[in-house]
Amino acid sequence: MFYLLINLIQLANSEWQLIYSDFYEEKIVTNLNWKSLESCSILSSQSTSTRQCMKNSLEFIRLNEIIRGVEKEFYYPHYQIRIITDVIYIYAKSGVNTVFQIQLIDFSGLLVIFQRLYQENILQKYDKVCQFDCGPGCNSIDKTRMEIKTQIIDAINHQIPSFKITYCFQPQDNLMRLGLRNILIYANSCHISCASCNGSTKSDCLTCYQGSPQGGICVCDESNKFTHKLIGCVQECPRDYYLADNLNYCQFNPRIKSMYNYFTQSTFSNGNQIPYEPWIYYPDPFHISNSNNIFVCSGQDQVGKFSYSQSMQLRLPENQGLAFLRIRVSFYFFGWQSDSVLKITVDQYSQMRIEKTLSNYTIFNGRLNKFDSLSCSSNNYDFLRIEAVLKTYTATPIIQFQAIQKLDSEFWSFNNVTIDYGLCQSNCTKCETYSKCLICESNFKLYRGMCVESCPMHSQLNNDNCLDYEDLINNSRYLIKAFYDMNTTFEEVTKVVDNFTHLNDNIQTSFTGAIYSFVPEKSVLGGVLVWRQGKFKKTFQNLQPHYKVSIRMNITYGDENNGWFKYELDSYQSNQIDNPKTGNINLVGDNQKETTVFVEYQYSHNQNQLDIVLSADTEKSSLEDAFIYVSEYFVIVHYCVPFCTSCTGPTISDCSIYTGYNQTHYCSSNMYLKFDSDTQIHTCAECDQLGCLECQSELVCSRCEFSDRIQFLLDQGQCICYPSQYLSNDQCIKCNQYCESCFGQNYDQCYSCNSDFHRAIKEFKCQCLDGFYDDGYNLECIPICGDQKIVDGEDCDDGNSNPFDGCDLCRYQCQDACLNCLNGKCYQCKHGYTYHQTTYQCLTTCGDQIIQGNEQCDDANNDVQDGCYLCNLQCDVHCINCQNGHCFKCDELNGWYFDGSNNCHNICGDGIITKDQEQCDDNNQNPFDLCNNCLLGCSDHCIICENGLCLQCEVGFKFLHQTQQCLPICGDSIIVGYEQCEDEYSQIINSCHQCKLKCNSKCLICEYHICLQCEFGYLLRNNMCEQHCGDGIKVGDEECENKQISQQLVSLGCLNCKQDCGSGCIICTKGICELCKSGYIRLQYECKPICGDMIIVDPEVCEDANMEPYDGCHLCQYSCVPQCLICQLGVCLEMQQPNIVDINPNETVFACSDYCLQCQNQNICIQCDQYFQLSNSYCVPICGDGFIITGLEQCEDGNDIQFDGCYQCQFQCSYGCIECEQLNKCIKCEDHLFRLDIQTNQCVINANQNDIDVLQSTITSNYQLNQAKCDQNYILINNICINQCGNGQLNPDFEECDDNNYQGGDGCSQNCIIEDSYQCLNTEGQLSFCILISSPQIILNLLSEKKNSTQIVEVTFSQQVKLKNDLLFEDLALFSITPLTNYGLFIQPINNISTILSYPIYHITIIFMEPVQDPVLDIKIDQQTIQNEFDVNLQKYEMKINLGNPFILSEETQNKLQSVIKMNEAAMYSMTGISSLAIITGNTIIIFGYLYQGFTPTNLRLIKDQ
Repeated sequence: MFYLLINLIQLANSEWQLIYSDFYEEKIVTNLNWKSLESCSILSSQSTSTRQCMKNSLEFIRLNEIIRGVEKEFYYPHYQIRIITDVIYIYAKSGVNTVFQIQLIDFSGLLVIFQRLYQENILQKYDKVCQFDCGPGCNSIDKTRMEIKTQIIDAINHQIPSFKITYCFQPQDNLMRLGLRNILIYANSCHISCASCNGSTKSDCLTCYQGSPQGGICVCDESNKFTHKLIGCVQECPRDYYLADNLNYCQFNPRIKSMYNYFTQSTFSNGNQIPYEPWIYYPDPFHISNSNNIFVCSGQDQVGKFSYSQSMQLRLPENQGLAFLRIRVSFYFFGWQSDSVLKITVDQYSQMRIEKTLSNYTIFNGRLNKFDSLSCSSNNYDFLRIEAVLKTYTATPIIQFQAIQKLDSEFWSFNNVTIDYGLCQSNCTKCETYSKCLICESNFKLYRGMCVESCPMHSQLNNDNCLDYEDLINNSRYLIKAFYDMNTTFEEVTKVVDNFTHLNDNIQTSFTGAIYSFVPEKSVLGGVLVWRQGKFKKTFQNLQPHYKVSIRMNITYGDENNGWFKYELDSYQSNQIDNPKTGNINLVGDNQKETTVFVEYQYSHNQNQLDIVLSADTEKSSLEDAFIYVSEYFVIVHYCVPFCTSCTGPTISDCSIYTGYNQTHYCSSNMYLKFDSDTQIHTCAECDQLGCLECQSELVCSRCEFSDRIQFLLDQGQCICYPSQYLSNDQCIKCNQYCESCFGQNYDQCYSCNSDFHRAIKEFKCQCLDGFYDDGYNLECIPICGDQKIVDGEDCDDGNSNPFDGCDLCRYQCQDACLNCLNGKCYQCKHGYTYHQTTYQCLTTCGDQIIQGNEQCDDANNDVQDGCYLCNLQCDVHCINCQNGHCFKCDELNGWYFDGSNNCHNICGDGIITKDQEQCDDNNQNPFDLCNNCLLGCSDHCIICENGLCLQCEVGFKFLHQTQQCLPICGDSIIVGYEQCEDEYSQIINSCHQCKLKCNSKCLICEYHICLQCEFGYLLRNNMCEQHCGDGIKVGDEECENKQISQQLVSLGCLNCKQDCGSGCIICTKGICELCKSGYIRLQYECKPICGDMIIVDPEVCEDANMEPYDGCHLCQYSCVPQCLICQLGVCLEMQQPNIVDINPNETVFACSDYCLQCQNQNICIQCDQYFQLSNSYCVPICGDGFIITGLEQCEDGNDIQFDGCYQCQFQCSYGCIECEQLNKCIKCEDHLFRLDIQTNQCVINANQNDIDVLQSTITSNYQLNQAKCDQNYILINNICINQCGNGQLNPDFEECDDNNYQGGDGCSQNCIIEDSYQCLNTEGQLSFCILISSPQIILNLLSEKKNSTQIVEVTFSQQVKLKNDLLFEDLALFSITPLTNYGLFIQPINNISTILSYPIYHITIIFMEPVQDPVLDIKIDQQTIQNEFDVNLQKYEMKINLGNPFILSEETQNKLQSVIKMNEAAMYSMTGISSLAIITGNTIIIFGYLYQGFTPTNLRLIKDQ
């Protein structure tokens, strides 16, 4: 069921998908993915360039006689392609055709999918929307000939996944230009399993990633069974953002992220800790083992060998946003027999099982990723790579691996564990349901259960929650939702507009070829060269019953036109909305401003047909003079409640004809409301979830079935079985009373046992622990009194039946010889006994020849062998079962065995070292293993040996006490013993590690520097294990994988197996840049160069920090004058011959450079255009004239003063400001000498007089930071003095600590911040010393027995603690019981907590009023209220404790008990009378008879049975 939940949404293959978009921003950064062409087929060495239309700020990719085309490669399995592009046609030559083509190229050849032939007279005169000045040289052409066309190539049938798109321009004149913007490429996708196809289904495959299609269907083999889109068959889906569905397709899921890796290396190393920490080993209580649980197989470490019911457990850190875990682990099963089981459990509820059958394995609630049968060290084993997706039920889930095996020869091990977190939503800190977030991280907002950085355009913000327009009123749905991003497709446009007409209702066609156009980063309805005047009409029919319609839209009036706009909703017609002309931006069209007006209206409407008409008129005669467009276009219908055919409002009470279940519910309690988006009809569907009685939807249950026969637990919208039940035939069946969890009803079908009953699992049975026995009646095992083992339920156990020795029936009982006794301890003895103060006992005087007390004999001597010693009948000293001087059993655990003649003797070779008899016992006959015939020997290489202890080893060896061996000394430059090399020479040969010739770090099996086998995903080549980029397996430092398909290398955002964020990125995460290099700025997760910062970075080739266009460097690219034919490194090597226009025989005019009005020979300008001035014979903007030249100047303030916000017509921060926004608004000052004035957003001096003098001298020298030197403890970086963290010199102005390193985890982080649970001793200018201060913890201890109806829980703390503020414990602690039940709770302070350090103690009394199963007490403490002596807060603020299964008498039984009590009272009165009579008559035997009959526990036992 759980796999179904996480894979409901399959990848849609039958809809158009936008696979690529480019050149849609206002400012275009030349994309290096597009290659330049000097002809339609020959690549150019020059890069593409951008230009503006001189009418607005939009940039476009320019093609001319030098750069005649651009092309880009794509890889995407598809069967149809659609391409949309805005093409700007700039000039044409008369009498000859200019050609523009869009070409589709693959290995089969070239296909021209669009072509336009045009001459000068064909192009329209639309130079007002785009103008390109080519100077006087353009006199021979008509400069008004300009067009913008939206070229749409729709539904091209194409099946080859690797292809190129080429835009090719063949000008007939060197003055002709062509611009490109808004390139959108759509595809109809193949099924995820197809490498190529001719349709959208899985049976339409033409080629496969692996093998060939069978009947058009592609299937991956078992070794790589999962299919990843664009990559193909893989062994496992990527850990981040992908989850396998039931068909083994890797589906994108942003909720899952990789978190932890354990035991993934060939050798486990964990420093001085236990090798498998933080995992915890739990032994089988019936088979205790002292193994270190590390097992080596084929040169690879494994965690194991585990036998019987041994287990491993891991507790994960707290995460409130956690919904499920994906666990992958490699298991190794040695000698497994049928019915052996291994299970992975999470929080006891979620479970995955592996069951061994006669010939195979069966996996429940998981999947098998890989299987193999192998062997190591002559042991055959089965290898299973398992993947399980399991729900979590706590914020700190516990994972357990446990197997149940029957034979000694069966064992298992594991390694290569990966744990991935599945969140209810990305960036969520607390979940409401399994897939819905309740609280988002800071800087995120909640939108429909998801966390978003900003609210969508179709929503409004309400207390950090984004409310969608259709969620503002119940039962509302979008009728139109379009034109708010770039992805309004053909199909969506037809849902918005039926036809486009003139104002007289005659059909009109759009000049550009589309009724929509593009503005930066979105498409709009109408727009430039589309909508001057006219109507857009749309009719909606067969609307479901409703009462109102809401419309919201933005209307933009372009080029300051005097026009109007109005809309019609059926008979309603809005007032004419005139252009208010309040706008101050100019994005598209002519160089006049655009104004946007927001329209919102709600219209009462209840007809099944709705006509919408949008009308506008710019009052301009020419299409190029003005325009209007609509964006953020939303129409919402407010429907009646379901099953209502007519209404006036959103509630059932507003409905006139209603056929629902009742006036409060649409459906009956066992049904949910279901909506069909195709038919727009509501129906009631039955809750078909297992065990669900009431539900909210198909997947969310609200009440589960709970009765005497069937019991389900509701959790996160699902009905699941309680841990003490198992699922059988859609019912939760209770386990046998002995089982905690099980797979059947029988007593031998248990998975785990309740430890409170002193039972543990053994061969699927819950058997009593050592020291207990099963009385066949009680669930709880009974202590074995007399076995001399003190266990739970016993005060003592002295192994005898003497009631007078201080311990009787395993309860404290004072001796008969004691006069003063308390709790089994004697404080005064009778005469003739000796008081032993240490043991609180009265001892007899042994040796006085008087047998008394517990003496068995007294022979007045100390002869050990005469049968009486220390006044006890004596057997052999090693006899453990001696009765009256006769031995019945010897101490076999310590190596002594009974010989049948009342004596005990040792046996050499039994593996047990018999004290005083054997020096060793290794259970073998090997004379060379340091132990022979139970006598110690010394190891090889020992020179001096005494009693098996080596006192001196040979040179080059040292004695290791743990193994009693002389082992080689690695690192002493002497190669001895098993050493293959010496680490001292590793710097020379670089192949020695721990005196072993090492191989590549990814080698699994290495012998003498020769690698025999590499880790999975690595390729053995020339004795090295190398990453094989392109094999579809991401290993090592590979961030992504290239894939070889059909002899072509697929690379989408992946370059040489690295996520490609571009050369300017320092930290690249999944193709998203997190940190850019110096010289770059991060915009929309990309690093874009900062042109003008005098730092040359890729793709910049030069930097001159000015905007002069032809001084050799312009916009950080080499630049020559426009008439230059060959430009190298900013130097013109060859100029074109100027066009000469004869005005008269004596005068010649040359084509001048940009912004030049008149020039002389050799293109020397002598007169510039307005707002420009001459500089080196070229025209550059006049900085300081108060007029901003778009594209060349950023600002103008009329002066040349530094640090006033604008300097040399470029934005600049004010003095002292290190980070600012436009308009000189500072947001961060240099901390040392300045502070930020939040009123003026300027930096003011915050220093003493000496610092002010320094500042003034700095200002006088024009703030020459490039010559500055920093004070001690600072370093100069990018002309800024930066504090040096990690140099061991504390600077309290910037650092909390400085421990002279850049490592975290030692108390002082790499950013010089004091870490949690540490305190640091700090002195300015000196090294910090940090110590670990452990956090206090809450301790819960159950004082009462778990079956009592009244439970007492003791609350204490691990350290002395205090209150931060004076509060009552009841005010800062919250107590709750789950599951919900009827109970009373009382808090009794034993030692109150206060603001003074102490050890507080509280007793929490819980009285249960009704039966409840497995209740849990949950205690939550207010955060940061309780601290220890170092002011460190509690480690955890929430603790839970299981209260067992309290025994509560039913009401009927309580009534019976009252009857018995009353009967006993009556009996007591009668017995009192009879006893009095018996005493008078002297017949006392009658009294004892009645007492025996009256106090028998039979009645109470009968009550318990009931």
